[in-house]
Amino acid sequence: MTSTAAATTGGASAAEPALSQRLGPLVVGVRRDLAFQRQIVRGEPSYVVHDPVSFCNHAFTPLEYRILCSFRFTQSLAEVFEELVRSRLLQPEDDEEFYEFVLGLHGKGLLVVPGVPTEGVLRRHEERRQAGKRSPMKLLVSWRVPLGNPDVWLSRMLPYVSWLFGRAGLLLWTMLLVAAVWQCGDQLGGLYGGASNLLALENLPIIWCSLVVLKGLHELGHAFAIKRFGGVVPDFGVLFLFMTPCAYVDANSSWTLPSRWQRIVVALGGMYVETLIAFVFAIIWAGTPPGLLQDVAQNVVVLASITTLLININPLIKFDGYYVFSDLFGVFNLQERAMRYLRGVAEHRLLGLPKMDLVYSWTEQLLIWFYAPASFVYRLTLAFSISLLMMTAWPAVGAALGLAFAWMMIGVPIRNLVLYLWNGERTAGVRLRARCVMVGGLVAVVLLGTFLPVSSSIVAPGVLDPRIRLSMRAPADSFLEAVDVVDGQVVDVDAAVCTLRDPELESQLLSVEIDMEVARTLFDATEFVDPGVAATHASRLEYLSKRSAELLERKSDLSMTAPQLATVVQPGDAVLGQFLKQGEEFLQLHSQERFIRVVLTDYELIRARLEVGKLADVRLSSDPGRSIVASVHEIRRSASRSRVPVELTMAGGGDIYAVGTSGGVETDQPYLHVFLAVEDAAFEEVGNGTTARVRFGAGVETLGGWAKRRLLTFIYNWRMS
Repeated sequence: MTSTAAATTGGASAAEPALSQRLGPLVVGVRRDLAFQRQIVRGEPSYVVHDPVSFCNHAFTPLEYRILCSFRFTQSLAEVFEELVRSRLLQPEDDEEFYEFVLGLHGKGLLVVPGVPTEGVLRRHEERRQAGKRSPMKLLVSWRVPLGNPDVWLSRMLPYVSWLFGRAGLLLWTMLLVAAVWQCGDQLGGLYGGASNLLALENLPIIWCSLVVLKGLHELGHAFAIKRFGGVVPDFGVLFLFMTPCAYVDANSSWTLPSRWQRIVVALGGMYVETLIAFVFAIIWAGTPPGLLQDVAQNVVVLASITTLLININPLIKFDGYYVFSDLFGVFNLQERAMRYLRGVAEHRLLGLPKMDLVYSWTEQLLIWFYAPASFVYRLTLAFSISLLMMTAWPAVGAALGLAFAWMMIGVPIRNLVLYLWNGERTAGVRLRARCVMVGGLVAVVLLGTFLPVSSSIVAPGVLDPRIRLSMRAPADSFLEAVDVVDGQVVDVDAAVCTLRDPELESQLLSVEIDMEVARTLFDATEFVDPGVAATHASRLEYLSKRSAELLERKSDLSMTAPQLATVVQPGDAVLGQFLKQGEEFLQLHSQERFIRVVLTDYELIRARLEVGKLADVRLSSDPGRSIVASVHEIRRSASRSRVPVELTMAGGGDIYAVGTSGGVETDQPYLHVFLAVEDAAFEEVGNGTTARVRFGAGVETLGGWAKRRLLTFIYNWRMS
C-alpha cells in the first residue's frame, strides 16, 4: 500500500497482531457530511475532502480514496481489509499500514463509529478550540471572534463586484499599475523614505486605522473571488493579532473548485484587491500636497507593499503565497508533510522507532528538506525583525513582543520536545534511549556553545575621515557678514575664512569708547585742580581701557582664519546675513591627511589584539568588490559614546545604534577609535564620509560567546531606546 498518511513498523512484528486484533472487529463508516472533489495534480488525480465542521481539507491519492470509500457499516475493518486484498488493491503484508491509515482518518475526525453520535466530532472540535482560547499567550497573540455566516450578503453584493475578477478588472488593475509607475516611478525615495517614521506617535492612529481597513478589504477580496467561482463562505469574523483587529473569512471551500487556476485566483484575491487600493493611493500621494491625505496615502501604499512582499505572497509562511505555491507545483499540505517527514526521519535515526513509509519522489524530498528549515528560519527572522523595529519606537512593546515570539517559537517547541523524549507516549518503548538522546542533546548544545568556532576575525564599520576635523562655530550670537571661501577650497594657515558681525558687541564697544573719551576729558580737566578727583577718573579710564581691549579681542575673534592647511567643507548653504547662535557650526575644516576611522568596542579591541602596524582588509561601500590593504596608524584608548561619526550610526545608514541628542548622537555603548593608514591613490576619487567594512584578524570566537555578545547588545539597545 502506498500512502502519504500511513506508516509501517518495519521490524516491530510483535505489534502487528495486537493492532489488527484491536481494530479488526470494529465497524466504521465515513461521515456523510463530507464534501469530495476530484482534482488533477501534476497530471495525477487527487481527491480533496472538505470537513464542514473543522473547515479543514485533506488530500488523498486514488488508492487512499478507494480505501476510504470501502468502509461500510455492514462490514468490520478486518472484512474490509480482506476484500481489498482479494481485489488486489492491497497485499496481505499491508495490514499494519492499513490500520495505521484508519487511525489517521479517525484522528482527522472523518470516520463514524456506530453507537457514537456524529455530534461528538463537533464537540471534540469545539473543545479543542476552547482549549486554545483559554491559553493566555493565545489570547495575546491570536484571538478569533466569529461573527456569523456572510454567504447571503456576499451573494447579494456579488453582481456589483464580480467584474473585478474578470477581464475588465484585470484591465483596470493594469491601467492603475501603469499610472502609479508613471506618477511615482521617480519618487520612490520620497514614498518609502519616510517608512521609518510610520511608528512615530503622531502617525500611530493613521497606520492602525489603515492596517485594519486594508486587511478588511483584503479578506473581502478572497470572499468575492470564491463567490465568483461558485464557492461558499461559511464564516467570517475578527482575528485579533497582538490586540489589533483584523478581518478573516473562511476560504477553505476554494479547495472544492475543480480548476487550479480558479483556486490560485482565490488565493491571490486578497493581494489583488490590496494592490488595486495601493495603486490608487500611490497616485493620490503623488498628486496631493503634504498633509493628512498624503500621510494616509503613504501609510496605505507602504503597508500594502510591505505586507504583501514579506507575508502574503511568501510561500514560507502559511498565507496566500503558500497556497498559490501548492497549486502551482501540486504539493499540498507541504508544511505539515515536511514536519511529519522530518520528524519521522529523526525518530527512526535517533530513537530507532519504525520508519515512516512516506512515499515521496526525490524532488519532493529535496523540497521538503529545503522547505522546513527555510520556513522556520524565515519566520524566526521576520518575528524578531518586527520586534527590533518596534523597539526603535516603542521599547517596552518591542521587548514584550520579542519575549512572546521567543517563547512561542523557541521555548514551546523545546519544552514539547523535552516532554516528548522524557515521558511521551510514542517513546514509551524506547524510553531509555529517548532520555539518553535528550541528555546527549543538551550536552551537545553546551559543548557547541563552548567549543564551536564561528569566527576568527572581526568586521567593524569604518568611514573615510580626515585626520583632524575642525568645526568652525560662532563664538557668540552673530550674523554672517562675509564668506571668503567656497566648499572644497584648500586654504593655507591663517587664511581668512569668514567674518561675523555682532551688533550688540559693536554697540558695547561704541559705548565704551564714548565713556573713555568722557573719562579722559574729565581727567585732563581735574588733573591739576583736584588731584583726588583726577585719580578717580584715572582709575575709571584704566578700567574702560581694559574693557575696550577685551571687546576688541572678541571682535577680532569674529574674523575667523584657518589654523592649519585644510579643506573647507560646508554642511549647508552659508547665506550672507544669516543669524548664528553661539556655538552653532556653519562650516568645517578637514586636514589634508585622511584615514579610515574604525570604531570598536573594548571587547573587539582586546580580541583583535590591535597594535600599530597591524594589517586590515578594507572594502568601501561604494566599491565592495575591491579589497584594500590598510595598516593601523593610531589607536585612541579613550572610549566615547558621543564622538562616533554619524555615518556609522543607524541615523546615517550604518549599524551602530544611537539616539539623537542636542549635541549630536549618543551610542548604546562606548567605542574606541582606530585610524588606518591607506595610500592616497586608493581614495583619489572617494570623498570623505564614505563608509567601509574593515576586517581584522582576531582570536577565535565560539558560538556561546557570540550568542552572549548578541544578547548583551540587544539589552543595551533596549535600555538605550
